[in-house]
Amino acid sequence: MDKLNLPYSLKNIPIPSKLQYHKQLISKVESFLNRLRWKLYFIQNPDSKIKLKETFGFKSNNCPPQMKELKKFEEGLLDLVANIQFKPFHNSFQNQLKKDCNQIMNEDKVIVESDKTSNLYKVSVNEYKNIVRNSVTKEYKKVNDLEVGKINNEAAQIASKLSLEERIEEQSRTEAYVTIKGHKDN
Repeated sequence: MDKLNLPYSLKNIPIPSKLQYHKQLISKVESFLNRLRWKLYFIQNPDSKIKLKETFGFKSNNCPPQMKELKKFEEGLLDLVANIQFKPFHNSFQNQLKKDCNQIMNEDKVIVESDKTSNLYKVSVNEYKNIVRNSVTKEYKKVNDLEVGKINNEAAQIASKLSLEERIEEQSRTEAYVTIKGHKDN
């Protein structure tokens, strides 16, 4: 288990690639246009707000209708996004972040956080799997797929009673993860 030393905060954000930037920009523009369409729809149709039901914070999957009043604006905005150009930007700090990110991505070991300090440790894949298995089996027991299905069915019944079945997805499986007991240097 080797300690990974980074000479800066882990909260620093490297400059994204063009592809990542385009994906985020398109996602945010689509979200903005959807909110804009809904706003205009409810302004034009004030009677449609009559049926308000409690959704407990779950968002609707419904798409807003297209508005002819927004058509030219949407085309212009999407044209801006399609024709965005990038200017190369370099500084030593961002170059170091990019180099470290590439090194981490190409690392053959797993990088694990410490539980009480901000230290990071490199651990071999097999060692990490053993640590996860030991810490998970110490406190939890494994259930079969039938039990998981029963829980999902029960959740679906609750969602149905609350009229939220179209807004809630089935519970997905998540991988377990662990942190390593870290010690501060004296």
